[in-house]
Amino acid sequence: MNIYLILSILICVKAFNLSCQHNYINNVKNILTTKITSIMITLGYNCLYIYSLGNIQFNIINRQFIVLLSYLKENKILTETIIIINTYILIDANGNKINEIMSTKNNIEFIKLECNKHNYSGLVLMDKNNETKCVNNVFYTSFPTTFDYKLSNISFMSIELEHENKIYSINLKNNKYNYYIVNNCLNQLFFKYYIKTVLKTQINTDTFDYKLYIIDNNVNIITLLHNQYILIMEDDYQIHPLPLIPKL
Repeated sequence: MNIYLILSILICVKAFNLSCQHNYINNVKNILTTKITSIMITLGYNCLYIYSLGNIQFNIINRQFIVLLSYLKENKILTETIIIINTYILIDANGNKINEIMSTKNNIEFIKLECNKHNYSGLVLMDKNNETKCVNNVFYTSFPTTFDYKLSNISFMSIELEHENKIYSINLKNNKYNYYIVNNCLNQLFFKYYIKTVLKTQINTDTFDYKLYIIDNNVNIITLLHNQYILIMEDDYQIHPLPLIPKL
């Protein structure tokens, strides 16, 4: 037989086999694609069904839980116990933050122990009001016997501090914080802390001589010097001179 004829036959057979294999592979691909698509559609439908059913059941259980919780509270079977963690800021004589303590109000001994580890000059309790989201800032110049406090009813119309030919606007209350707390002492240390922490401005604390201009809630205009301080009361305020430091 002619060698060329044999080669031609072999090539045709090989081509036929490859064609069959290609068709077989395509058929397998088509079958797999169809099966996978069908499985994915079924799986997606089942997931959606389970999610919808679970959501319905959750709403039913949630409503039942709310009704049960209301019943337990109304009949005083269940009482609310909320543990509130407050922030305590220790500041040095220049108004800088030196430490931060996280604790409850009634854990006085722990807070005092942490304060005694540092040479601090002031302590600020930051107590968030969960209803208004406003943080009440209680300023202490010495360690208190209790961390209970009362809000003041006063509100100054304007406070401006002049230092080294610059004017700093002091706002004691906004929607984020409130410094109108009974017994808050607005002294030199307080304004150092306020300018550095709230206004985020650096000042010369070595010679922190300033004038404070206030328009109070009765539209009285008051000018104070750095050797005076304001004590916030419940319905009023007091102005006091700083105690004289005896010369050694």
